[in-house]
Amino acid sequence: GKEDEYIRMALSDEDPNLRITGIRIVRSMKKDILPVATTLVNDPSAQVRREVALAIRGNNTPEAARLWTALAKQYDGKDRWYLEALGISASPNWELYFTTWKADVGTDWNTPSNRDIVWRSRSKESMPMMAELIKSGNEQEMLRYYRSFDFQTDPSKQRILAQLVQETEGDKVLYALKH
Repeated sequence: GKEDEYIRMALSDEDPNLRITGIRIVRSMKKDILPVATTLVNDPSAQVRREVALAIRGNNTPEAARLWTALAKQYDGKDRWYLEALGISASPNWELYFTTWKADVGTDWNTPSNRDIVWRSRSKESMPMMAELIKSGNEQEMLRYYRSFDFQTDPSKQRILAQLVQETEGDKVLYALKH
């Protein structure tokens, strides 16, 4: 009968491992995770924020999309596990989460850390952005974005890729493959 008290204690503890445990307990008890996620979305520990991202997975509400956006905006471009946690979190709701993020970051999407989010995205909205990055990026980055199209499932990817090859006349691809 004291589980809520113990959960509150864990979620507010100094130790990030206990905060993570608190999140996991809330999930295992099938309690509403959004109030917890809202409280911890700006936690100083990237580990805790990764756990928050995983905890909201499958939640297709606008509030969850806003929380995911807040988490994504804290991605530093270096923590590969953080990026993967964001990807796992968004996987059943890429369209909602990505469009919410894109609306929030606006024209600032083309930064090194935000390009990683575009690369990791499986939203159809990210494909034109990747095409833009392919046209403007260096050869090494270009191949990375081409490979990311393999994970896209929306049929529009064929049209986007065909248009991309036509616009670049394949020159960049051929150059990159030779070097």
